[in-house]
Amino acid sequence: MSVVVGEHTAFLALASLKGVGYWTLARMAKEGVQFADFIAIDDGHEIVSALRKYGARIESKSQTDWRFIRERAIERSDVMQREFAESGTRLVMSGSTDYPATLYDLADAPPWIFVTGSLEILHSQCVTAVGTRTPSPDGLWLSQFVGHCFDFWQAPTVSGLANGIDQIVHEMSIRARIPTIAVLGTGIFSEYPKGSASIRERILQNGGAIVTEYLPSESYSAENFVRRNRLQAALGSVLIPIEWAPKSGTAHTVRYAASIGRPIAGLRLPDWDPDRVVFSNGAAKLAMKFNIPGQEAQFREFVAKAIASLPPAPEPTQLPLV
Repeated sequence: MSVVVGEHTAFLALASLKGVGYWTLARMAKEGVQFADFIAIDDGHEIVSALRKYGARIESKSQTDWRFIRERAIERSDVMQREFAESGTRLVMSGSTDYPATLYDLADAPPWIFVTGSLEILHSQCVTAVGTRTPSPDGLWLSQFVGHCFDFWQAPTVSGLANGIDQIVHEMSIRARIPTIAVLGTGIFSEYPKGSASIRERILQNGGAIVTEYLPSESYSAENFVRRNRLQAALGSVLIPIEWAPKSGTAHTVRYAASIGRPIAGLRLPDWDPDRVVFSNGAAKLAMKFNIPGQEAQFREFVAKAIASLPPAPEPTQLPLV
């Protein structure tokens, strides 16, 4: 092997290759491939064959040009790592002491995450609060109410930076001077949704973090957002779905939370139709519904108890529905 580089350098170099994406690298990681050892292989035919086996769409001519391609890829990796240093971004591999232990509760924990901002809060007992991108006036009111509870819990919050309720969660956290974690469904350098650069900057200034498993410049997709929701569920000790539809991103987060034993605090206004907030299957065993106003104290205590003692996964504590 004629090339010696670190694991992070090798990973980012491979990620920069045309035709090599998230899933190629994820399959390699799942099989225990060491990226530094892999990229050091000089045989272009062996490299291209292996990358294709893992799902890469890499051109045949790369076999003969491999050493040149590798050199350019390592240069791109070095440039990206300088960008990481300038932006306060870190690549955290599974198995590292910096990797959040709660993510291991997931059956498909990400093999790596990219983090801009505080690594420390990723190891805290957090409150995940999410909801629709198009809240009703009732949903907006409930979002504000939940936000005013953040000071009571004094726990970092987790949400998804999406327009609507997620951004309100981040805004109310900043207002309460509580660090907040934004989990992206895009790469760390992709500005999505458009116009979110300002709130991202304030999240970081407030001691929070931006987190994603996707490659740095990766764009959005429906699949990415669905999978993003499992990280939101895992990073929190408790989930608060504020306003949501049965078929929505929040519904996915509810299912993920139930699958790893996270308590769920459902909120409803007293005059809402009973079918407006419904939990089924595993979620029903973990969830309690609270009328707001009316059961504010019980809601705050339920969340506080969950923060104080994260339930073990995969055997959840059974909590009755109100």
